[in-house]
Amino acid sequence: MSGRPTNTPEAAVIGTDMSAQVRAPAAEYPEIAACLDPARVAAQCHRDTERPSEQDDFGAADSGGRGESYVAAQRSVMTRARGIGRLLDLVAADRRAPSRLVLDLLGGDGLVSRVAALTGRTDTVVATCDASPFMVDQAWARGIPAVRQRAESLLFRDASVGGVLLAYGSHHVPVAQRGTVAQEAFRGLQPGAGGTGPVHGRHVRTGEARRPWPRTEAGGR
Repeated sequence: MSGRPTNTPEAAVIGTDMSAQVRAPAAEYPEIAACLDPARVAAQCHRDTERPSEQDDFGAADSGGRGESYVAAQRSVMTRARGIGRLLDLVAADRRAPSRLVLDLLGGDGLVSRVAALTGRTDTVVATCDASPFMVDQAWARGIPAVRQRAESLLFRDASVGGVLLAYGSHHVPVAQRGTVAQEAFRGLQPGAGGTGPVHGRHVRTGEARRPWPRTEAGGR
């Protein structure tokens, strides 16, 4: 899906404004909006009001984060285009699910979405997902639809999406949470959907590595 710029007020969605993140896709990105679970979104909004803001490690430099340096490193969009294209090919290869929607978990400021748009993919609609408000803000500023959510607590409906990409940034997930993250990813997949995940940077069907992620079949449910 696109990363096309937009002049609507939703283009600068603030990463902490969950309501705005839900409203924005409804008009321009209906495939994303239709898959969001209202009850899970409401629970996330409630949690946001009940607990103090967490430190955003990928926030702005003036708040102690390293988000700006991360965004700067992604400016050369096509540097990772070949690898990203191969990952999206793996997700789409055996997909028999009706949905084109792919969740890019740990998606940062939307690099995968930008590559998909620039390479003209029509088989995939990318929803960028990240726990960092700053990253979500940066994505929307580029016209890339993004949802602030943690990988272990997705806001999407059960069996609603055609694929899940869990690759870039997966090394940031604590070992103790990796089983939950994998379960959440598979919860969202439609029957016949595609998914790809890491074993310390390797596709789960292609090799072993130290401290691997949970062994799950990546080719679909």
